[in-house]
Amino acid sequence: MVTCGFCGFEFEEDRMQSACRACPLGSDCGLVRCPRCGYENPGTPGWIAFLKKKLGKREEASVHGGGPVR
Repeated sequence: MVTCGFCGFEFEEDRMQSACRACPLGSDCGLVRCPRCGYENPGTPGWIAFLKKKLGKREEASVHGGGPVR
């Protein structure tokens, strides 16, 4: 879940829009555009996304009674 730094709208990462390709910073600047207001937020660093994915799996296993999580 991503929260827009301008309007506070929360959206899934698959709904975010990539920033404008005509920007002088280039297409790989890492900014993502909010689908609600168009504000360009910095993207989630790869290591944070990795941790969220790992922690999400642990929480899911504990909710479903999957036994101890290592």
